Amino acid sequence: MNALARLKRAFSVQSETTTVVECRHCGTPLQADAESCQECGSSEIARYEL
Repeated sequence: MNALARLKRAFSVQSETTTVVECRHCGTPLQADAESCQECGSSEIARYEL
Protein backbone atom coordinates (compact mmCIF):
# COMPACT_ATOMS: atom_id res chain seq x y z
CA MET A 1 0.00 0.00 0.00
CA ASN A 2 1.46 3.36 -0.95
CA ALA A 3 1.63 6.46 1.24
CA LEU A 4 -1.31 8.19 -0.46
CA ALA A 5 -3.58 5.19 0.13
CA ARG A 6 -2.53 5.05 3.82
CA LEU A 7 -3.29 8.75 4.26
CA LYS A 8 -6.68 8.44 2.55
CA ARG A 9 -7.53 5.53 4.83
CA ALA A 10 -6.38 7.44 7.91
CA PHE A 11 -8.40 10.54 7.03
CA SER A 12 -11.56 8.52 6.40
CA VAL A 13 -11.90 8.08 10.19
CA GLN A 14 -12.94 11.58 11.23
CA SER A 15 -14.37 11.00 14.70
CA GLU A 16 -11.17 9.65 16.27
CA THR A 17 -7.46 10.31 16.15
CA THR A 18 -5.54 7.79 14.06
CA THR A 19 -1.86 7.04 14.54
CA VAL A 20 0.14 6.03 11.49
CA VAL A 21 3.41 4.28 12.30
CA GLU A 22 5.96 3.63 9.57
CA CYS A 23 9.66 3.21 8.93
CA ARG A 24 11.39 6.49 8.03
CA HIS A 25 13.92 4.60 5.91
CA CYS A 26 11.75 2.35 3.71
CA GLY A 27 8.15 3.44 4.45
CA THR A 28 6.93 0.05 5.64
CA PRO A 29 3.78 0.33 7.80
CA LEU A 30 4.49 -0.90 11.33
CA GLN A 31 2.62 -1.89 14.48
CA ALA A 32 2.11 0.91 17.02
CA ASP A 33 4.61 -0.63 19.48
CA ALA A 34 7.37 -1.27 16.91
CA GLU A 35 10.90 -0.27 17.89
CA SER A 36 12.52 -1.27 14.59
CA CYS A 37 11.46 -2.11 11.04
CA GLN A 38 11.00 -5.79 10.25
CA GLU A 39 11.84 -5.12 6.58
CA CYS A 40 15.08 -3.10 6.75
CA GLY A 41 16.05 -3.18 10.43
CA SER A 42 16.05 0.61 10.84
CA SER A 43 15.20 1.99 14.28
CA GLU A 44 14.01 5.30 12.78
CA ILE A 45 10.25 5.06 13.29
CA ALA A 46 7.79 7.80 12.35
CA ARG A 47 4.52 8.22 14.27
CA TYR A 48 1.88 10.57 12.89
CA GLU A 49 -1.27 11.55 14.77
CA LEU A 50 -4.03 12.24 12.25
